[in-house]
Amino acid sequence: QGRAQPEAATAAAIGAELEQELLDVSDKYNTAIHDLVSKLPGVNSKNLRSLLNKGQSLDHLLKLTKEELSSLVNNGTEAQSLYDALHKVYQPSQDSGPSSRGGRGGKFRDKEKSAMFGPLTFPHQNLKSNTLLKFDDGLDELSCCLLCDEKFCLTTQHEEMLLHLFNQHHLVIGDVNLIASMKSYLAYWRIRLASYPLTDFCSTVLMDTKPDGTSSKDEKFYLLADILPEDRLLREGLQQKRLEWVLRKQAEERDDHSFSRGCLFCRQEFTGSRAEYINHLSQQHNLQLGRPENLVFTDELLDTIKHKLDSLLCLFCGKLFKDRTVLKEHMRKKIHKRINPDNKLYDKFYIVNYLEMGKDWQQVQKEPDEFEMSRKGNASESEDHSDWSDWQDEESPSSAVVKLVNYIRGQVHRLCCMVCDKEHSSRQSLLIHMETSQHFTMPHSKQWDQPEYYFPTYEDDSFLCFLDNMADTDTIESTVRNLDEYDIL
Repeated sequence: QGRAQPEAATAAAIGAELEQELLDVSDKYNTAIHDLVSKLPGVNSKNLRSLLNKGQSLDHLLKLTKEELSSLVNNGTEAQSLYDALHKVYQPSQDSGPSSRGGRGGKFRDKEKSAMFGPLTFPHQNLKSNTLLKFDDGLDELSCCLLCDEKFCLTTQHEEMLLHLFNQHHLVIGDVNLIASMKSYLAYWRIRLASYPLTDFCSTVLMDTKPDGTSSKDEKFYLLADILPEDRLLREGLQQKRLEWVLRKQAEERDDHSFSRGCLFCRQEFTGSRAEYINHLSQQHNLQLGRPENLVFTDELLDTIKHKLDSLLCLFCGKLFKDRTVLKEHMRKKIHKRINPDNKLYDKFYIVNYLEMGKDWQQVQKEPDEFEMSRKGNASESEDHSDWSDWQDEESPSSAVVKLVNYIRGQVHRLCCMVCDKEHSSRQSLLIHMETSQHFTMPHSKQWDQPEYYFPTYEDDSFLCFLDNMADTDTIESTVRNLDEYDIL
């Protein structure tokens, strides 16, 4: 709709460049620094390489102005986010009362004193984090810090816990949003770190500043991430447990016949089967939620959709309308009677998003199908065993003439002789040369019998349409002789 069409060559070049960059990461950069910088607010895949290449050190980044950071990341908004993360610190207000979230997360206020990351504010991670349910959600028991006896309620004090680890213990947990159960994760590492020092499991980063911004030579910070095989195995084990939990929930919904609900669009009532209800929405009202066997937490999904419709919000674009009639007409005309696949709010309702750690349905969809690859492999093997020794590629006279005509037209367009390839300054000079040199003859096949001359020199060349009428002769030479009556030059 008014936008330029993508170019295959440009896309392929970009893909090849990114692939090569990924292969060179481990060789060009310190992996611990790479992981740490990539998690800073304002840093993304587009500007990470620029920061790592142009930033001399983390201490150097702390000394840059907003304008200098903006020139590094090529985006004013991202530069502002990164600058605030590096220089602002937030502390609980002294005159505010206890927070309604449990006492440790009161109101925050800016402090003039510079700090390294502030509290390493995590809004950047939250924007990218998924909405998948954790299999211990709803458990409000307090969880202990990895390295001390401080306790947090993970359902309400998740960020406060991460902030505590950074400020008090200089510890950062990588890719927190990919951990299927933070409660189990913390419990495991608390036991392990009780017997071994952090340096046995974490990457160490040396910096010349403390979390509060004060100078300190070679201050140590630690990164706990899945680059450690033990941590990777732990995360994969928790992911597997969550998948098993989700599958049990789906089986319970499938076997539950106490379901009862009225249709979102008509007055029909349904009892017993959620699958029948979903199929009714699809077939009778064209509301596409996916196949019932791919859904989980169906009741919550239907409640979410009902709430949006009752609030007069479009399910796909989220636009607000004045009444239900206008909303229904908008969704019908715009084909918005479906949920937006890019809206992460709905990810938790689809089984495919729980299959592999860190992969959503879009990434899984891009992976090649193993059955198709196997089928194609078997087909290619059978073709390899076929006997092609008797195959002869016989080109028809008409195809050869097409190449010859396109070659002659191309040479004349470039003012070059079709026999000797000599270049001339004008068309008249070229014709005089060909006549005096007797070059109005058939050029050698090595000159024109090339695949590139299958393509016409001039777009929509009407002369090529007449070649079919002259293609009934036996040889190329006889066909060429018939061209004398036409001015192909």
